[in-house]
Parts: sequence; structure tokens; C-alpha cells
Amino acid sequence: AVWAQGVHGGFVSRSRGQPMSSSSGIRRRNVANVGDDRESKAQKALESLKRFDVYTKVDEDYVQKSQAGGAVTMVTSIILALLFWVELREFCTVDVAHSITVDTRIKQKLAIGLNITFPRLRCNEISVDTVDASGDNQVNIHGGLEKVSLNGKGLVIPDQAPKEGQCLSCMEGKDEEHKCCNTCEDLRDAYVAKDLPYAHLLDTAEQCKDIIGCRVQGRVVVNKVSGNVHVALGRSTIRDGRLVHEFNM
Repeated sequence: AVWAQGVHGGFVSRSRGQPMSSSSGIRRRNVANVGDDRESKAQKALESLKRFDVYTKVDEDYVQKSQAGGAVTMVTSIILALLFWVELREFCTVDVAHSITVDTRIKQKLAIGLNITFPRLRCNEISVDTVDASGDNQVNIHGGLEKVSLNGKGLVIPDQAPKEGQCLSCMEGKDEEHKCCNTCEDLRDAYVAKDLPYAHLLDTAEQCKDIIGCRVQGRVVVNKVSGNVHVALGRSTIRDGRLVHEFNM
């Protein structure tokens, strides 16, 4: 073997008859790795951030727990939870603001809804009237109102539509105009036409004995002025500009 002196005093060997390479056969010593230098610089930069940490950590070996500290922690947690619940409930509560304003549009109409039940008062004995400050009086209102007859149990009685060929007696109210009284209303009109009392027939006549009560339901349209809605017994009439209720006992 032939020994040749290389760079930095080192020696390399080669076999006899083998040419010596100037690059591959030379070994370098004490040369720093470039990649390691970069990693070390990054670690130093991260280590330098520790100087800015204001929340220093305490080693667990120096931490000591006590019963008083646990009690304070529990009480503080309960207070925080209570405060959170109170604030959350206050946030979710709907605040209702009440206000009253005066409506100056008097030319418009106002609809008033009614739903009144009279257990012991028949529909033909009830009158619904309105009186307002403008002088617009409505007597025995119909149209928007409906009167429904009720039996003794408060149930609705179907309409008393006369059957074909049916003719119930008008009793003492019979005349040329009132020959058949198939409903309680027809019998009442026949007695009123002759100016006869009919109160005693309401419990005995076949047309009226099942009718006990009445339900008044619907809407009443009035002016937007001060006034009254009267739901009264009997028939209403206007005399000398005044509303008068007439009924028989």
C-alpha cells in the first residue's frame, strides 16, 4: 500500500495501481454542521422568550394544599355560579313596557267582541243596544251578533226549523196572521200582537219548555267616542231621544 499525505496533515491510503481522488478520498475534521447551527439558533430564540413570562410557574414540590383553601375555593365557585345564573336570568327576561296613547281618529269604527252566557234567560228576552256621545244609537243589534239557545245543561239547542206539514198551536194568540207557531219566537210574537202576557208559557208550551238559557256572541261595531253597550232584559225602544227597555213580568 502507498500512503499519501493529504490536507491538514491527514493521510489516506490507496492500493497500488489505483489513482488517488482529490475529493472523495480526503476526510474533513472539526467542520460544524450547518443544519445543527440553525436548530440551535431557533432553540436559543425560544429560550429567550422565557424572560418575558410574567406568570411564573411553581414547582409541584413547593405547592401545599389545605382544608381552608379548599373551603374558600368551594365558596368562591358557588358565588360565581350564583352570580352567573342571576345575570343570565336577567338577560333572558323580557321587559314589558306599558304605554297609553290617545287615538284622535274619531271617524273610524271600533269593533267590540262579546261572548256572554245567560244560563236562565232566553234569547228573545235579551236586547243588545249601543248609545254613544255622537247620538248614534243602535237598538237590538243584529248582523254581527248571534244569539244561541241553550238547554238546562248549558248545551246548544239546534235551530228549531219547522218540519214539513208541522203546525203547532198558537193557543190564545191564534188569529188570521198567526195560525201556526212552530217556534218559541213565533208563539211569543203571537201573544205580543194581541198584547197578552206570555211569561207563563215559557215553561209549559211545547215550543219553549226546552229553551232555558242563551249565549250572545259576536262583534258590535261602534264609533270611536265615549258611549255604552247595553245588554238588558226586554225589548228596547227610543222615546224622546232616550233608550227605554220594556219587558213583561
